[in-house]
Amino acid sequence: MAYSEKDKTRVKKLFIQSYELNKTVSRAVKAVKGLSRSYFYQLVEEDPQFKQDYNDIRIGIGEDLEASAFQLVEKMVQNEDYSKPVLLITLLNANLPDKYRNNDAQSDDAKTIVSELRKMAAKKSKSMKEAEEILDNDSK
Repeated sequence: MAYSEKDKTRVKKLFIQSYELNKTVSRAVKAVKGLSRSYFYQLVEEDPQFKQDYNDIRIGIGEDLEASAFQLVEKMVQNEDYSKPVLLITLLNANLPDKYRNNDAQSDDAKTIVSELRKMAAKKSKSMKEAEEILDNDSK
């Protein structure tokens, strides 16, 4: 189906609004009548401004997710709950990749920190299991 320039402009505007609200391309496309995923990508390739607007929102969504992840890690640290260190390790990998990504050139400091986080998680997990067993035995 061929779209007029007016229709293209309308569809792009509606997509941008929908993407800001829905946070994923698939949900945003579904919310815009007459827009398919393939046509969306065609518009991205044809219109540099639309591509820039889309990328700006995409980066903003990623930064919002990153901020939420940091808040969760801060709560983990405050509560000394290292039972699930994956988020913390992922953020270290993302923000300091040269230091924390698993590779042969990984610094000894980074290896030590990751190792200590894993030990803390295992220790916390073991302590929680022991506490649960004590509580279970007391309630019987």
